[in-house]
Amino acid sequence: MCGTGQEDGIGVESLSGSGLVAGETSCAYNDIVTMSLVSCRAVGIGAYLVRLGQRIVQVENSHIILTGASALNKVCPGFFAGIHDV
Repeated sequence: MCGTGQEDGIGVESLSGSGLVAGETSCAYNDIVTMSLVSCRAVGIGAYLVRLGQRIVQVENSHIILTGASALNKVCPGFFAGIHDV
């Protein structure tokens, strides 16, 4: 894994935590009514979790982008700079 968290060892922990959230979201969908609100931009794992829940309230002019910011920056350099500040 390269990029975020590589220096201080949080990359694997972040990925593991995202996997746990995805698993719980999937189980919750079968047990209770789940809803997600997208008010700005959902990218990468956030977009995946929104899609996994299947019931989405999406504010006008918000975006659900099912790929990571680093891949998008290769296509549109600098477009997603500072995405974690959003």
